[in-house]
Amino acid sequence: MAEDIPVLDYFPGKIKGSGKYDKIKLSSSVVESPNYHAFEIVLVAQGKVAVYYGAVNSVVPDEVDPLLSNCTEFSVNDGDQLFINVDLDMDHFQRVDEVAISKTDYEDNQDDKFSILLGEISVQDGKVEIAQIVNKNVSTISCGIVHYYSVN
Repeated sequence: MAEDIPVLDYFPGKIKGSGKYDKIKLSSSVVESPNYHAFEIVLVAQGKVAVYYGAVNSVVPDEVDPLLSNCTEFSVNDGDQLFINVDLDMDHFQRVDEVAISKTDYEDNQDDKFSILLGEISVQDGKVEIAQIVNKNVSTISCGIVHYYSVN
């Protein structure tokens, strides 16, 4: 059931993942302390998802938490995408300053911010499928408008 997506280790722009990803069919039963991976998108109620705890260069978004019940919920529809939006501190060698989970991404080619595609949502006959792209913590370095990142 896995689908091939582009395999790239480092490249500027939005991350599209590497290797393969699986579409996961989920029910709305959520366990509080399972073995979720970093930045896992979890169905928490019908039409609502949350993103489990993860970090970009040790910076943790406000929307995530080790307890799923403390994570921000996002209402989702067919075709929605979730992004990791990264703001850089331009006064300190473009280090990661802020990280947020959002349904909208930043415009391309900005020297002080960039987005990483976290996952895509599809809804078929009322069943939610999540195409998870990022499944580990993220490391990033930047130089001008070129932002390199890898999934650790």
